Amino acid sequence: MLRGINLSGTIVGQYRDSNNLSHGLIRTADGTITSYDAKGAGKGSFQGTLLGAINSRGVIAGTIIDSSGIEHSFLRNTKGHVTAFDPPDAVQQSGLGSFAMRVNKGGEVLGAYIDLNGTNHGFIRLP
Repeated sequence: MLRGINLSGTIVGQYRDSNNLSHGLIRTADGTITSYDAKGAGKGSFQGTLLGAINSRGVIAGTIIDSSGIEHSFLRNTKGHVTAFDPPDAVQQSGLGSFAMRVNKGGEVLGAYIDLNGTNHGFIRLP
């Protein structure tokens, strides 16, 4: 599933393998496709890495589903360094957590999470 494209023509998304493990997918403008698995991502069924967006500088926002099934937002910089994060109120239980959906050229991340009361929230993470 493709999720984002930047002005350079790089596309990000994800796919599931035969074991239902999610992998990030990066396709550059020249057609090169790279599979990407973020550090901390679980290796089991319905776990893994989801890439949600890429900005004009090549910074990627996405979601790691860890070995407990908890979703964590992350940013991957242009050198491949990953910073995982969660809003303070995000529930930390299987099937829940936070997920990053967009990143702008300034590095601000837009995402969503569910709190302990089951209420949906949006968040903006500043660089």
